[in-house]
Amino acid sequence: MTDGAAVSADAHEAASAGLRGWRVLVPRGGPGGERIAAEVAARGGKPVVAPLIRSIPPADASKLEEAVERLQSGDYAWLVLTSQRTVDALADCGLTFSAPAGTPGFSTACVGATTAAAAEARLGLSPDLLPQKQSAHGLLDVFPRPDHARARLLLPHSAQAHDSLERGLRALGWQVDTVDAYRTIGIALSQHAIEDVRRGAIDAVLVTSGTVAQQVAIQFGASAAQTVLVSIGEQTTNDAETLGLNVAATAREHSIPGLLDALAEVAAGRRRTGAATTISRAPSMRAPGAASAHAAPARTTDITDDNH
Repeated sequence: MTDGAAVSADAHEAASAGLRGWRVLVPRGGPGGERIAAEVAARGGKPVVAPLIRSIPPADASKLEEAVERLQSGDYAWLVLTSQRTVDALADCGLTFSAPAGTPGFSTACVGATTAAAAEARLGLSPDLLPQKQSAHGLLDVFPRPDHARARLLLPHSAQAHDSLERGLRALGWQVDTVDAYRTIGIALSQHAIEDVRRGAIDAVLVTSGTVAQQVAIQFGASAAQTVLVSIGEQTTNDAETLGLNVAATAREHSIPGLLDALAEVAAGRRRTGAATTISRAPSMRAPGAASAHAAPARTTDITDDNH
């Protein structure tokens, strides 16, 4: 069978069998983690919610509030939203973007459909720009150049965000003001959770950002090789591989459905070749321990649109 035929066979098998029988570690908690877990279950998988990271307010929330005041005052031509977590952070601050007349005096760009839905639901903003390719590169491919009158935009993001989007926007001629909307820290898993990975009781881990990749490397160490790692995008894969992790597949679409599609194809490939899953004995997964940052979080793309 040729490589192309093998990929086609894997895709067909993935569509029919999905994640049947696979135990999948979901590295996020809260409503976002619950949504991911539901999608895993809908595909026949067995989700194990074990948060590796959580978001906390930025070190200086006053800078975010000041930036939003400037946005509402008309200082910015565009607001660029790169993840649902950014939207949530803005909404949790009690911020509103509605102008007195009911129409904001700026345009809104969202990296993907999930972020766009969150912006509309929580901020009352409908996107003026939504790229087909849900990534920083996809957004830059369709982002307009500024006119001479208004050439400044606001880019709120994670404190650990990569600067690729900022640099790309500047290359288009924009004056970019960045502001931290939240920070991401690691959560220490229970020893039982770590042991499950070590024993091969977890078939796959969803790597949704560079910070998740860092926690996988820190907390699982060499045991990460006992499970399948799938990444949400190219930047996250690069981050993971820089940390010495072996990524089995990278999502073609920068979203949770795209991530699960990639995992389903890995599962299909193993079924097709007769390879067993990694499960070796019944899991002992318990709730994760108290939040703890094991190290300074890795810089993450923040352009994942996973609740995201």
